[in-house]
Amino acid sequence: MFYYITKGGLNEGFIERKTDGWKWVFGGGSAEEFPQNGVSWNVTNVIDRGIGLACGVITNEKIIGITFNGEPAKVVSTSGKTIWFTITNSPITNFQVKGYTSDNQEIVVN
Repeated sequence: MFYYITKGGLNEGFIERKTDGWKWVFGGGSAEEFPQNGVSWNVTNVIDRGIGLACGVITNEKIIGITFNGEPAKVVSTSGKTIWFTITNSPITNFQVKGYTSDNQEIVVN
């Protein structure tokens, strides 16, 4: 799993290691790079692997944590961007993304 930013926003890709190198498996949708509400999101279901992927960009500097359906998401800052992501053990149908500030103030994203 890897994430990359293009003009379309934050994208996700999935590759597999093969004996002769790496193989592209699929790419998901895009999350806004500059979300108006401070946090973007994108959800991709990988039905044949039975998993769900969610990710987004955090531009609200007050937000230090994200939960996805009540579970903490991984938050990473690199090259001046802060992104969040999570992988679920089943495809995603309904979901809620929440951001949290350092004083534990909750910000509902969707």
